Amino acid sequence: MASRSNIAIVLWLVFFNNIFFAQNRKIDSLKKIVTTTQIDSVRLKTLIELSRICSKQGFPDKGLEYGRQALFLSHQKKDLEKASIANMQIGSNFVALDRTDSAQIYYTNALLISRKLGDTINVSNIYNNLGLIKYYESDFPAALNYYLISLKIKEDKKDSAKLGWNYNAIGALYIGTASYDKAIIYLTKAVNIAKLRHNQKGYIEASGNIANVYRAEKDFNKALSVYKEILSIILKNDEETFLDDTYSNIAETYFQQGKYDISITYYKKAIDMANRNSNQRLKGFCNIGLARNYRSMGKNSEAISSCYVALRIANELKQIQIEKNAYEELYKSYRKTNVDSSLFYYEKYNEILASIINEGSHAEMLKLEERYENEKKMAVNEINHTKEIEIEKVKSKNQRNISYFLVLVAILVAVFLFVIYKRLQLTRKQKEIINIQKQETEEQKAIIEEKQKEIVDSINYAKRIQFTLLANDNLLNNNLAEYFVLFQPKDIVSGDFYWATKKENRFYLAVCDCTGHGVPGAFMSLLNISFLNEAITEKNISEPHEIFNHVRHRLIENISQNGGQDGMDGILICIDTLMNTLTYSAANNSPVLVNGNNFIELPKDKMPVGKGERDHSFTLQSIDIKKGDTLYLYTDGYADQFGGPKGKKYKYKQLNNYLLSIHQLPVKEQNLSLVNSFRDWKGNLEQVDDVCVVGIRF
Repeated sequence: MASRSNIAIVLWLVFFNNIFFAQNRKIDSLKKIVTTTQIDSVRLKTLIELSRICSKQGFPDKGLEYGRQALFLSHQKKDLEKASIANMQIGSNFVALDRTDSAQIYYTNALLISRKLGDTINVSNIYNNLGLIKYYESDFPAALNYYLISLKIKEDKKDSAKLGWNYNAIGALYIGTASYDKAIIYLTKAVNIAKLRHNQKGYIEASGNIANVYRAEKDFNKALSVYKEILSIILKNDEETFLDDTYSNIAETYFQQGKYDISITYYKKAIDMANRNSNQRLKGFCNIGLARNYRSMGKNSEAISSCYVALRIANELKQIQIEKNAYEELYKSYRKTNVDSSLFYYEKYNEILASIINEGSHAEMLKLEERYENEKKMAVNEINHTKEIEIEKVKSKNQRNISYFLVLVAILVAVFLFVIYKRLQLTRKQKEIINIQKQETEEQKAIIEEKQKEIVDSINYAKRIQFTLLANDNLLNNNLAEYFVLFQPKDIVSGDFYWATKKENRFYLAVCDCTGHGVPGAFMSLLNISFLNEAITEKNISEPHEIFNHVRHRLIENISQNGGQDGMDGILICIDTLMNTLTYSAANNSPVLVNGNNFIELPKDKMPVGKGERDHSFTLQSIDIKKGDTLYLYTDGYADQFGGPKGKKYKYKQLNNYLLSIHQLPVKEQNLSLVNSFRDWKGNLEQVDDVCVVGIRF
């Protein structure tokens, strides 16, 4: 007969498998909906749900894939609400992958859209997510600022259901800065709200943080009592999510009591749960805890080994708190065996100590909270004062109205009769004048509209001519594996252009910015395209730098004889399919190459193609391209656009950082992302220049 323990294990495995397969069946059914439905709105909702489920079940890579598909479809449907949700889901999957920099980009996109929609509740939730990222990065003042903004929105909305989360988060922050009295105030509020709303998850989180305060104040028995109460709730209600944190907290409490064997047992339980939940951050802290126990027991080699595990995790996650603790334990563990190593890690520890829990950050957090409270009081006082003023105004106005009403009626009657008489006289004369002016105005308007139509028709015809000379899709598709072209003229026609041709085994692509924009810029672009074509097809010039030299010579020969300095800035690349090489020449504009996560701004010649201060030969450059590399060619229109919250230029640094953040996306999504970013940055401001960006993935 099987023992009771064996029967329990079998039942648990059956239960777990049922849940696992039920979840898989749900994912499979959702994937089937995505592939079979013809209704875009249903497909969009399903992709978002798949992204959310994958994030929760520990498949963030898949969650990113579904989130990006949802984002692309939401942009196609112009569904801003779903675009905001998709951005949030992508951010959550990046957090699950511990890629907080990427997560912040997508949370910020969601924030901008939610503000535009006036969705204050979602704005509040996004600020919470941003605050949590800053908390993990140990930037406590920035985290508190985000939490207080979110808290203000929830208090204004009287959203008591969500207030508990903010109180708990702020309390945890104050624990991190050793402000225990402040922490207890906020955590007690969180516990009370959780009890009132029967929110078991909120109660566990807030109670656990209160126990952390007891432990920090050396009241170990009280701390253990709360931790074990939480543990019993978790085990009873199958709230496995909190097991790793609770085991870790119990382990730390036993360590501080000097009960090292028990502490190690609980730390190992916490690490097992952290592995199951993919919680690398907690795993790093638990390895520090193991190291402290081993060192206290005189097992320095085991302590050092655990420290190195924690240090590796800290470097992967960029967690300076874990890194600081690892350095501290390493210098203490090496102190008796290797003085040089101990001194080295002691210096490392001191270098980053000042960046965590210092007087400056503590003072800044107190200042933020004080400002928040003062603003809230001032707002209430201002509302009350305004009401009193309005009441007095109404009383005074009523008294004046009663006093002057009869006099006013008499005056109005007299004035009314006089005005009617005068108006009758004037109306006849004005009617005659108006009829004459109306006839003249309509004639002038018809002439102006006809002339304007002729001008616009001419420019639109010029646009068709210009577009026929640009690189066509067939030529680009036949010579480039993956690419995108973002071409957005300021006016109908453009001074920017992208042009391509192929001769024998060489494919040429130019991205250039001519002097001026609109009609003058378009004339220059046609002239420069003509000279480029002449150099390659007629003069048989093959190298990019010599082609630019020829175009410069032709420009000076034709339009710079009378002192004019019209020309162009640009990049001309040449792909030799026979030799498998890529060469280029660059005038004032630099091509940029993204190789893995490396961003390389390639060399350029600081002179235009045209008459300038320098007349040296252009330089022939070459690029060593590997599969998966992305090359970007752009003009200055994107970086020079004014916009943003302060109406400033976008600038090249921000453009390059944005390209680095999106370079792994499919090229069509990169194009869409650049268009949306440019539109959001520009806002209601006028576009200042033509925009041209070309991306090529090899």
